[in-house]
Amino acid sequence: MAGADGAPDVLTETSWAGPHGLVTLMRSGRLPEEAHERRLALSNARSTSGVRPRRRARPLRGRGR
Repeated sequence: MAGADGAPDVLTETSWAGPHGLVTLMRSGRLPEEAHERRLALSNARSTSGVRPRRRARPLRGRGR
């Protein structure tokens, strides 16, 4: 999967930087602990908002199984 500009390395770097920054700030105590779960959920939701789940393959029928 490539980023908007077609560069997969840029997409990877920015996708990694958000959660990494949050965890770094959370572990150092610079963000209030009571909102940790909400922050991570929001980060995850925003980073996967344009990603569609893969369809499950249908089981093959009549193949001798």
